[in-house]
Formats: sequence, C-alpha cells, structure tokens
Amino acid sequence: MVLSALAKKCDSLTSVKLTACSMVTDDAIIALATHCRQLNSIDMSFCYEVSNFGVSSLAAKCTGLANINLSFCSKVSDKGALLLAENCTGLNRVNVSNTSVGETGISALRAKCKELTTSH
Repeated sequence: MVLSALAKKCDSLTSVKLTACSMVTDDAIIALATHCRQLNSIDMSFCYEVSNFGVSSLAAKCTGLANINLSFCSKVSDKGALLLAENCTGLNRVNVSNTSVGETGISALRAKCKELTTSH
C-alpha cells in the first residue's frame, strides 16, 4: 500500500532499493512499473512475494532497466527472465541467484542483453 502511494507521487524515480522488504508483493511492483517508467535500477532481493507476474510488468513498462536484483525471489523463474531479456535489452547487471531461473533464462539474458556484464 505504501509503495503504491509512493509510486504515484514519485513518478520520476530512477532507482529503488527494496531489499528484504518481505511484504512487497506483485501489486506493489506493478504500481512501481506503471507509475515509475523511468526506473533504471531496482533491487528486490529477498522480496519473497515477488513473482513472474510483477517482473513481467517491469519488463513491459520499464524497458530502460539497466540493473535488476532478484536474488532470493524464489517465485521468479525462466519466464520472468525471458520477459526481461525480450524487453529490457539494455540490462547490464542482473542477479537471479537463489531464484527459480535456470539455464534457459540466463542464456536468454546473455543473448539478448548485449551490455550485460554481470549475471548470476
């Protein structure tokens, strides 16, 4: 709820760190993606409730993302990584450690995101 209100008021946000905000859900990420389309960096590590649904909204609406940390978001899988690879080709840092992203998702990110320097 608070994150949704923040997103509506701060539509020029370019970076947000939500590390270990265990109450952050897909709905909050969707609100961020909808209102903060200039996001280029987002850290959602340890946001256990974020899934492919929230990531898909980021991928569709925040195509300028350069940095995304999804570590320990176990509900994120290859599906989310594939959407990021297709829509956010300027990504240069991606952390998908301790998620459900496998070799398929990582390979897609490496193939589509030519500026990618770090991926786990």
